[in-house]
Amino acid sequence: MRTGPLDRTPESECGSQATRQSALPALLELRSPRAALSPLCAPLRGPGAHPARLERGVGTQPRPGTPSWRASVPRRADTPRPAPPWGRWRPRRAARPPSDKALVLLLPGPPLAKDSPVSLVNGAPVTRIALVEDDETIQELLQEALERRGYEVTGYQSLAAARVGFPLDPRPDLILLDLGLPDGCGLELLDMLREALQPCPPVVVLSGRNCEKDLEEGYGAGVDDYLTKPLRTPELLAKCKSWISRARAKAMVKDSEELPGGPKRAFNRFELLGKLGQGGIGVVYRARDLLTGDQVALKVLRRSESRNLEARQRMVREAQGLSEVQARGVVRIVHYGEEQEHAYCAMELVEGPTLQAYVSERGPLSEGETWQLLTSLLEACAALEAGGIVHRDIKPLNLILREGQVDDPVLLDFGLARRPDDRNLTQEGVVLGTPGFMAPEQILGHDIDARTDLFSAGMVARYAVCAKDAFPGLSGIPLLTAIATRPIQLPKLEDPALREVLRRLTATLPEERYSSPREALATVPQLRSARLEEQLTPAGAAG
Repeated sequence: MRTGPLDRTPESECGSQATRQSALPALLELRSPRAALSPLCAPLRGPGAHPARLERGVGTQPRPGTPSWRASVPRRADTPRPAPPWGRWRPRRAARPPSDKALVLLLPGPPLAKDSPVSLVNGAPVTRIALVEDDETIQELLQEALERRGYEVTGYQSLAAARVGFPLDPRPDLILLDLGLPDGCGLELLDMLREALQPCPPVVVLSGRNCEKDLEEGYGAGVDDYLTKPLRTPELLAKCKSWISRARAKAMVKDSEELPGGPKRAFNRFELLGKLGQGGIGVVYRARDLLTGDQVALKVLRRSESRNLEARQRMVREAQGLSEVQARGVVRIVHYGEEQEHAYCAMELVEGPTLQAYVSERGPLSEGETWQLLTSLLEACAALEAGGIVHRDIKPLNLILREGQVDDPVLLDFGLARRPDDRNLTQEGVVLGTPGFMAPEQILGHDIDARTDLFSAGMVARYAVCAKDAFPGLSGIPLLTAIATRPIQLPKLEDPALREVLRRLTATLPEERYSSPREALATVPQLRSARLEEQLTPAGAAG
């Protein structure tokens, strides 16, 4: 859950879009040093990791020839292995839920500061763990065990990869740090981490040697804890849980004490009850509104970001946009303002799982449930259009199923929302959204309107009914190229009416979609009625 403010047809079917497909990679450029890796982004299924092996203990010696850099995008099996500048490609498991990270793409123009999303699943914050481990097998086993407990894991296999990745990746809540890396000692990272991640999250050292010297060096350098290989799953998970809980409690006290009025009467209106999550620019608290007694989600812009005019404008835009929309399917604004360089926004607290978490746990929705979900989502889109707002980031992670009901989704996170004619807050050439759910016109930097959100809504419904990405194994530039240039292949459905609605919603060209959410909503009952009559009419009765 996020609070407050991501089977195709053959190439031959693309027709006249071949020129667009070949030109797109030249137009799009990742805004980080990883841009150089974009030509390598193609699928590869990595070796499976058996969790039982971790229970017996992970080996202590690094594997010879271990990769010295990390990458989260696999390689295509039928292509030769590339030779990157400082190591070899690291395979990752292909079967993963859609990413919750909004990808920022850059056409010509200056870069923007990266934001780490605030993610909540079933009311609890998504916890991120950074794993610096050079042995590929050990890393896969540790990642498997941690992800099974709900942690989001980012892996690095060398000092060089960590130095590049830490400043760019979402902030971790805990760092697991191997000492014996191929290009140096893991302790060499500590100074950089303290500077890049202020305050630095807890650091737990992993070492293959149980010797007093390593202990002295580690604790002397400021690490928080020490684990010796072979690692045992219960001990590892207990350490992770303990240190993350301590760090969050400490951060909660520190952050809340800095707010005007303190934790008991923040902004002279809210009593802070706990921290729901945090991102690169803000913190989200569970709070009690002292005027009404209701619990709310209170998003507070960090003081450092409050000095940033663009960050304040985005916060104000989100709050103003939400306050103008009154619909059950759109999170309700309670109060917003600015005090002592702290911008804040209080919203209704919606309890329930995200659509992504719901589908990941229970599997695809039935076609009937998908109709219910889609109808409610289209009603939310219609309310946004009436308020003159384009959301631009509709995805499974931004939809909360209120009390777990698929027919009662609530759309969150309006941090990227804007009016179709608003060009002031988005720099020229900057494309914002989540890979896998962005409309082609977003990717290409064209004008957007309500039909842009219709495409994303269709992609969400497609994901819900089949529990799979449209392009399994693709990410980065290849994924965006495919979405922008190739028609979406839909799953086989028993209900042709649902398939037809999804086809219209996910059309590559905006003019081939419904003209508005209202038109889509008007079409749905007609299609469903026609389908019902077809089912009830006995065979041969028409003759």
